[in-house]
Amino acid sequence: MQTLLRARYFQCLTIPGSVRALHKDYRPGIPQNFSNYESMKQDFKLEAGKRPSNPAFWWINGNGEEVRWSFEDLGSLSRKFANILTEACALQRGDRVIVILPRIPEWWLANIACMRTGTVLIPGTTQLTQKDILYRLQSSKAKCIITNEVLAPAVDAVASECENLHSKLIVSQKPREGWENLKEMMKFWLDLTPSDVMWNTSDTGWAKSAWSSVFSPWIQGACVFAHYLPRFEPTSILQVRQSTGGQLLEMH
Repeated sequence: MQTLLRARYFQCLTIPGSVRALHKDYRPGIPQNFSNYESMKQDFKLEAGKRPSNPAFWWINGNGEEVRWSFEDLGSLSRKFANILTEACALQRGDRVIVILPRIPEWWLANIACMRTGTVLIPGTTQLTQKDILYRLQSSKAKCIITNEVLAPAVDAVASECENLHSKLIVSQKPREGWENLKEMMKFWLDLTPSDVMWNTSDTGWAKSAWSSVFSPWIQGACVFAHYLPRFEPTSILQVRQSTGGQLLEMH
């Protein structure tokens, strides 16, 4: 009797022929190279104008805060995050990064930033103890750890025993000694907005021309104003400011 019941049970689990045919013909879109972010991005790229109106990321919390990022926002923010990893933290392809964060937007950015830089993300639950963190840091030989103010004390308690760890990034509204604050590092000194007009009068041969005339304003979506001057002329600059109604944010 038991054998009969067992046979009837498995008979109910039989996959219909139509489903088997669907599985047979299904061909998933698999990226050619999972280690290459640019390759993955091209493989999954949608045609212009065909993307749904849904945001790429939508986050809320119990305090009424809300974050909505388009795919364009996600790309811009993750590039900034990636620059922090490669420049401020001096990480190279293959270096390990331990990320212990709750369900906050920076967790998603960290994942994409690591893909962009070729660094290896090692996730950790926020339930890890001081002993757990020490084991993971020593075993992985991670050079960077990203966490919040809740777990930062546990990291500090064991950091001296982790010879490979040289970068500590914290996601917090408050600074912490010995840590780089990720929220502060992703802000721009110029604090421009899309409604601002930026006029940088430094010569194009100076490094300041790059960050004040190209990168900072355009990353923030601000307008770059330029006035051709063979040499610095205070009178001409004052006249231009007056003629534009004082709407220019001027940087020398």
